[in-house]
Amino acid sequence: MRLIGAMAVFGGMLAGTAAHAECGAPYTTAQMAGDLGAMTTSLRSLDESVFVGAGVRLHLGLPCMTTTLPASAYASAFRYVGTYHFLEGRQDEARGWYRTALELDPSFEWDINDLPIDNPIRKVFEEERVRAVVEPMQLAGKMLAPRESGYLLLDGRKMRKAAATGGRPHLLQVVSGGKVEAAHIIDGNEIPEQYLVDGDEPVAAAKPLPGRQVDILQRVRPPLKTPLLVVGGVGVAAGIGLYAGSLVTHAKFNKATTTADVLRFQGTTNSLVIASSACLLVGASAGYVGIILDGTPGFWYRTRF
Repeated sequence: MRLIGAMAVFGGMLAGTAAHAECGAPYTTAQMAGDLGAMTTSLRSLDESVFVGAGVRLHLGLPCMTTTLPASAYASAFRYVGTYHFLEGRQDEARGWYRTALELDPSFEWDINDLPIDNPIRKVFEEERVRAVVEPMQLAGKMLAPRESGYLLLDGRKMRKAAATGGRPHLLQVVSGGKVEAAHIIDGNEIPEQYLVDGDEPVAAAKPLPGRQVDILQRVRPPLKTPLLVVGGVGVAAGIGLYAGSLVTHAKFNKATTTADVLRFQGTTNSLVIASSACLLVGASAGYVGIILDGTPGFWYRTRF
């Protein structure tokens, strides 16, 4: 019954997300953090029902995001979406999402704590590792339409040509004023016509210049990183505090001598334990996403002759 219900939700929304995101409400970074945290925990504990439930929300929520994330964060989300499809028996869809995830993060390896060595998910994932490395397919006679403001992102990376790798889904986002104003899940290089114009991509002429140049690029700290880390720390601290409080009331419960005191301390203890678990989950999830958010660091060295 759970499988049928999840497939019905997925099928009912797929038509909208495949071409254009028709979202009743935004899918926030906090919601994504919660779903990624739930999927990480439930995968390790083999709780398939929790994993699939979060997988449905994550998959349908991707084109409903209003905030952009780095490609590494999308790679993590795509791996979990692929695993959700695998557990629901849609292996072709799983392989496609795995290819996209590996395109963004080709060096990723599943941790032994996440998946045992003999888990079939590992085998399918590894089979897609080689297939993930292909050249983007340019749309013949098409180029990206000029925009007065903003830009297009494909899986968190800025688009410069009307091209995308085939045989896998992609998340196409239209960004303006620092926010996502529209988003689509596309198949391969099937870029929506409204973002294209007729023409051929210009080929930049080489201009030899003497000497060498070293550019130093400063690390850009994503604006959401610090708030998420703070929320994560506060959530974990609150969860620990609530759990400590539950130990105190539990001790009073053990020492209670009247029925009224037993019931009162029992209810208080249970409430504190539940609240503690909720704070720990939210805190850990927010902290997890805060940790994986990153800018583009390092040095860029290029030589000109």
